[in-house]
Amino acid sequence: MKIKSVVLLILVGLFLGGCKDDQLSILEEEKKQWGLKEETYLKDIEELKKTNDLLSEKLNVIQTTPQLSLEQLLYEDVMDIYEKYPWLQVNRNEMILNKVTIGRYINDPKAITVTDPLILKNVPFLLLVEHRYFGGFPSGYQSEVGEYTYTLHTETDEHQVQVIGRGLIAIGEDRLKVSNGIHKLAEAFVKSENDYGNHIFTKIQNSGLMVGQKQHTYALFSEFRIKGVASVLSEGVFLKHKPVGEVDELLETITFYYQGEEIIMHLYPDYIHLIEGDKQHWLEMEKGGQTILSFLSAG
Repeated sequence: MKIKSVVLLILVGLFLGGCKDDQLSILEEEKKQWGLKEETYLKDIEELKKTNDLLSEKLNVIQTTPQLSLEQLLYEDVMDIYEKYPWLQVNRNEMILNKVTIGRYINDPKAITVTDPLILKNVPFLLLVEHRYFGGFPSGYQSEVGEYTYTLHTETDEHQVQVIGRGLIAIGEDRLKVSNGIHKLAEAFVKSENDYGNHIFTKIQNSGLMVGQKQHTYALFSEFRIKGVASVLSEGVFLKHKPVGEVDELLETITFYYQGEEIIMHLYPDYIHLIEGDKQHWLEMEKGGQTILSFLSAG
């Protein structure tokens, strides 16, 4: 029995001694791993410090560099657009039009062709780019404007522009803010889906453009000016017959273009003569002719 006890004690001692050695090995391995992790952490901290220093340096450059104004940013944006579409550079006379076709959509078989040189000369100025448009599709007041496709023909090229809202066009994937009168060209020549009635004042008020022969010898697409003339006319008194005798000097002759119709207005000092097709109207208005001319000439 004593011999067995001694042997058992020896075995237990050996077992415990082996466990101690294993534990020491594990501890040493864990210490080694922690050492490696610590070294990695120190490297990460060093990299973060370098990154922080670099960002601080860049931030300092940004803070000390003069910032571009909104006007400068818009100007650079417009220059980028002109670089992409050089034919839009109206001020450099890049766009001399031979004709413009106006349709409801691309390749519209009912498209209208405009060839009047006086009108074509002013069309490019409707395309002066103000900036890119990043908003949603027009709604409300903007949506009153129909969508049209203009095909601009020069001697060597043709370019398509889609009117998508009041003062908004699309060329390819780019949407651009241009003159608010861009849709008026279509309203001058294309039959509208809106029923404005047949009263001559209503037709003048909703005309797309007006052109004078003496003082205002250019195509005017201004909705404000056109509606203003109609407002002045509404103050006149319709006469049943042409005035008796001379009506003094003819001050100006202006043609309004309304959905393919032409309405001619002769201005006299105290009378206004309107012609639409085979219909003629005379209005009496003291200093009416000069009042209209003054309104058109006002800044």
